[in-house]
Amino acid sequence: NRTVYHIPKNFYSNKGKDANTEKVCDNIKEKDSSVQSHPCPSKPKPTGPFAETPQLKLRECKPIDLNPCKPPPDGCPSLITVFFVLFQKIPSIQDCPTPNLMSQSPEPKCAWENQDNNNKKKKQRVLWWGLLFTAVTLGAVWYIGFMDYKQEKIVVKKKEKKKKPKCSQRTRVKVPAESTHIPKQVPYLLIGGGTASFSAFRAIKSADPMAKVLVISNEAFYPYMRPPLSKEIWFNDDAEAVKKLMFKQWNGSERSLFYEPDDFYIDCTQLMSSPNGGVSVIRGWNVTHVDAIERLAFLDDGAPIQYEKCLIATGATPRLSAVFQAACADDAINQKVKLYRNIEDFEDVLEAFEESTNIAIIGGGFLGSELACAMGRKDKSHKKNIYQIFREGGNMGKILPEYLSFWTTEKVKAEGVEVMTNTEVVGVRAEKNGLELSLNNGKKVYVDNVVVTVGVEPNTDIAEKSDLEVDPDLGGFLVNTELQARTDLYVVSCWCVLVFEH
Repeated sequence: NRTVYHIPKNFYSNKGKDANTEKVCDNIKEKDSSVQSHPCPSKPKPTGPFAETPQLKLRECKPIDLNPCKPPPDGCPSLITVFFVLFQKIPSIQDCPTPNLMSQSPEPKCAWENQDNNNKKKKQRVLWWGLLFTAVTLGAVWYIGFMDYKQEKIVVKKKEKKKKPKCSQRTRVKVPAESTHIPKQVPYLLIGGGTASFSAFRAIKSADPMAKVLVISNEAFYPYMRPPLSKEIWFNDDAEAVKKLMFKQWNGSERSLFYEPDDFYIDCTQLMSSPNGGVSVIRGWNVTHVDAIERLAFLDDGAPIQYEKCLIATGATPRLSAVFQAACADDAINQKVKLYRNIEDFEDVLEAFEESTNIAIIGGGFLGSELACAMGRKDKSHKKNIYQIFREGGNMGKILPEYLSFWTTEKVKAEGVEVMTNTEVVGVRAEKNGLELSLNNGKKVYVDNVVVTVGVEPNTDIAEKSDLEVDPDLGGFLVNTELQARTDLYVVSCWCVLVFEH
């Protein structure tokens, strides 16, 4: 509510004082003696007619403190001061000093740090328990699988021990009697004395007439033909010729079961010294394993034989069905059950056939059907009861078309054989001097002897110790397209040779 007066421009003129001027000054003094004529007291003194006029007192300039952080001054504040006081809470217009360095900021003290540490420890405990549980689970699975695998291997070994009846095993004489007479190093080594080995050394001699070949056979005979054992040799009426293993061919000529006469082979002690080479067969010996890296074959007495090239042709072994495997644990039953594979089996089965009134053949494949026909034809007077029992609908039902299988069954029946199709033996029991066979149709058959022809299993016993691969499904050796299992080590199946011959 302060009144401000403006001093006229001519107030400081050089003219003399007049009455009007004096009146104006008097009015100013009366109104407010504190009015400043100039904002600064350092203004030079006026000159002129009013030089003698007393100088006005000017009010001292004091700057207004506009700091909103300080309390307002005593007394009536100015409008500017009120404005800053009312809006001092607005951050954008505050001029309060704040710390600019992180080091000047206070360290936070929060309760969440303890909770975060607890959560981390809890998660770590859960992780360790999870890892421990996983390790225990994997260990248990591995242990259970290992035990199952171990138990399965034990069962397989037990089956292999029982699959051959005792009566089919004879005491074999080794020729030569000691391994010291066997050459320690040979160019060609053939393991196995069957048809495959015979075809192999015949091919070797054709390519290299001077070759020296050593054949190791676990049988007591030189290589011979197996197909006539279930056919032609049964048709020979000359008992003496049969003992000599002679049979008549389709053209009526008589020949031996053996591929070559005995003098075709040379003694093993003379093999390496023979200038023209030759083939030597050691009989009654087995090879336990082969070292393919060192090219060594080890005999059953541990003696090694060094070779340049080796062929494994160990063939197969006939097997028993599950019911006969269990039944043959009884010696009384075991003596009445026969297998059929080699010359010794032929001699046993022929002897059993001649002394039997009732005989059964188990199996409807090639071997079982051929043997049934041979026995039926040999029993010309039909004094014997010959049974052929198998689960298929006709003979060779797994191989031939259905119509041809039925036709073959009729041919077998025409030979005097009682063929029981779709039939399976489910039980075997010793009965007096024979066997009682329980069938799946509820019937029972009483026989004096039984010949089991339900298939074969490849001889791969040498594989495990020799680090050779065996097919898990088929059971045979794994080889490449060249029949090669390792460098200079070959494997061949006799079945391939048999198919070639037919």
